[in-house]
Amino acid sequence: MTNSIHLHPHLAPSPFRGLARAGAASSPLVAQVARLQGEVRRLETALRMRDHATALVLHELRQPLSVLVMAATYLGKSAGGSQKVCVDRLRTAALRLDGLVADLSDTSFLESGRFALQLKSTDVTHVVAASVARLGSEAVISVEGDIPFVEVDPRRVEQVLTNLLSNAQKYGSQGTPPRVSIARREGVVVVTVLNDGPGLAWDERIKVFEPYYRGRERRLEATGLGLGLYICKKLVEEHGGSIWTDGDALHTRFSFSLPIPEEVRRTSETRIVAQSPSDVPRERSG
Repeated sequence: MTNSIHLHPHLAPSPFRGLARAGAASSPLVAQVARLQGEVRRLETALRMRDHATALVLHELRQPLSVLVMAATYLGKSAGGSQKVCVDRLRTAALRLDGLVADLSDTSFLESGRFALQLKSTDVTHVVAASVARLGSEAVISVEGDIPFVEVDPRRVEQVLTNLLSNAQKYGSQGTPPRVSIARREGVVVVTVLNDGPGLAWDERIKVFEPYYRGRERRLEATGLGLGLYICKKLVEEHGGSIWTDGDALHTRFSFSLPIPEEVRRTSETRIVAQSPSDVPRERSG
């Protein structure tokens, strides 16, 4: 008598119910599927444990780093000469490490599915202005037409803008400030950061948004992990938008879109119809 493995049709996962009904004739395949399912469950458990451990370590690193930055800032006010040089280097290194920890922490949350946006009706033009001011950038801001409010997490949109502006300042031509434009397009608000300097090669325009990727021409200059644009992409997509890059031999351009709420779109369309030429009173001639 041969042993066979049978899965109850109602207990077997839906993709494999057909295999369960096949009976003893397919028992080796059913057994293999069961082993694979067990392997998948073990891998999922291992990944959850890894994510939990990573989040815990990163969380524990943030507080001592914050203390280190504050202490270096305080000491820098009274230090002089060679001591000030050392303290400034210490503060710069601590800030850089804090940035790396923040990037890893954001990546961990975005990939774990535990990330949540704090959405509110927001004027994107104000977020852009605040980002430029906090970064101390000399970026030139231009607004095209009326920009409607959008439902976004302002802090996360500012994070995207800060990253794009930092890259523009770091890799753009010296002496030429970046330009930031805000415009309304069909169903979305588009924010564009433009800087002088050659754009990315065609084959890099998608790769640059992958985790840990750094452009061929920028690897020697890069000091981070190559997560900044990946985080930008994930944050924009969490808002239901998209991000892309283009440019030419003289310019690099990064743009991202944020969807306009349906009720705002309907209101705008109604206003446009109401102001159509057929509805506007005309002067009588003669």
